[in-house]
Amino acid sequence: MRVQQLGPFADISRLTLGGGGLGQLWGETSPEEARATVHAALDAGINLIDTAPSYRLCEQVIAETCAGALPAGVRITTKCLLGEPAAGTAAQVLEASLDASLAAMGLDGTVKANSILAFDAVRRGGAPLFLLTNPRRLEWDSTPEKPYTHLL
Repeated sequence: MRVQQLGPFADISRLTLGGGGLGQLWGETSPEEARATVHAALDAGINLIDTAPSYRLCEQVIAETCAGALPAGVRITTKCLLGEPAAGTAAQVLEASLDASLAAMGLDGTVKANSILAFDAVRRGGAPLFLLTNPRRLEWDSTPEKPYTHLL
């Protein structure tokens, strides 16, 4: 599997596994088939799985497949439909959504939140992106290259 740098994360597979199919967004599938899909992707070297609370059963499939621990080097992305929260509450909304996703996936640990879609996209209801590694503790990256984090 070819890998590349994705933000601060090295060695991210150029192919990812999208969680929409795992969660039955595109049609019915069995839990066994969804878990087998995750295993096949991991066996093929895919180390980034895209999830979201809106992907129905996707987070449950991750919980059942990974049994509380992601394989070494595997990362999860998730989203939060932020909408237009009151000033000063965006971080709380994001953290609550993240906590709910982590609980649904049965994951615990540290979260590195380094990618939030541009403020204009967030204002239009865009879905901020988080890269999760050892999920649970949220660390915000507020470098000059990411000027919108001060709005949280």
